[in-house]
Amino acid sequence: MSDRDFIIVVGNQGMGKTVWTIRYLGGFVRRFLYDPVGAYPGFDYRGLDNLHGGEISPRERFSIASPFFEDLPILGNLAFSAGNCTITIEECGTIFRRGELIPNWARRLIFMGRHPRVNLILVAQRAASIPIDIRSQANRIISFRQHETDDLAALRSTLGLEKARQLPTLNRLECFDWHNGEISRYTVSV
Repeated sequence: MSDRDFIIVVGNQGMGKTVWTIRYLGGFVRRFLYDPVGAYPGFDYRGLDNLHGGEISPRERFSIASPFFEDLPILGNLAFSAGNCTITIEECGTIFRRGELIPNWARRLIFMGRHPRVNLILVAQRAASIPIDIRSQANRIISFRQHETDDLAALRSTLGLEKARQLPTLNRLECFDWHNGEISRYTVSV
């Protein structure tokens, strides 16, 4: 059993990634979010302006979001410092680039986030846009429809060849859910 959730959610536009993630986040009361399009209900997108000098008490409830790329290091560092929280990063394909070093704020969350119990959810359109160093740390991967060869290859080692071949045929809101080695297929309800 993991001390935290490290989840990657991938799939083509409009297939259900955000629907799945919004439903999942509904059970958490200490949440940070990077969302460049402002699609998540219940989050304060002015939240960084309302912080009390960067201090968050261990029992404080919050749903703080930013649509600004330049706020990512702040969100990441706040999540790590606050502990016992969840941080979701939308549109990861615009953040992590193949061959580039992972930024320090992200390295701490990815490789050491279990110590302060920071759940991490990374959402991207393409599985291949999330570097293998990051994908290898996930304990759960949710994949909606993917059809590009690189994306299918990126998911093959986790889902297996048979399920990777089925990814292009998934319907809207239908996904494969790999969780600690177990795979299920289901449709997300809206």
